Amino acid sequence: MSRTRRHHLSRAATATISVMSGWQFRHQENSK
Repeated sequence: MSRTRRHHLSRAATATISVMSGWQFRHQENSK
């Protein structure tokens, strides 16, 4: 149970990080 929960948490964190980095990249491109 805890193992599955941890996997789900890390998966959500990875998705959040990828979205954040993508937003940062888009913001930088718009600033040029």
